[in-house]
Amino acid sequence: MELVRRWNAVVEPGDTVIYLGDFCFHNPEHGFRYWDALLNGNKVYLQGNHDSHKDAPVQSCVIKYGGIDWWCSHYPEQRYRHNLCGHVHDLWRIQRRGRDIIVNCGVDQWDYAPVSMEQILRTVREVP
Repeated sequence: MELVRRWNAVVEPGDTVIYLGDFCFHNPEHGFRYWDALLNGNKVYLQGNHDSHKDAPVQSCVIKYGGIDWWCSHYPEQRYRHNLCGHVHDLWRIQRRGRDIIVNCGVDQWDYAPVSMEQILRTVREVP
């Protein structure tokens, strides 16, 4: 329940959250709908390698924020210059690959809570 508390402390009911995969690991006792109902916000679930297609049918999307097109996916990819991903857990927060920037949005990199696009932009600007 600590993750739920941290989520709801930073996400308002009207906020939109793009969840980058691996939401609840097919928990038979408390499944997708149970956890989803506890969390604030309008959620878009991208499919991770531990999610069912039924619960998270979207595999990737592009959002425009801060004048930048951000490719959102579970896995780190270099389809656009800017990629928001999950999957890699605590290995790194930001990687620069040439001109490309990949941001690991996993909660284990961001105090176990969703990270805002404002914070992502600030952090990206700090990395050489």
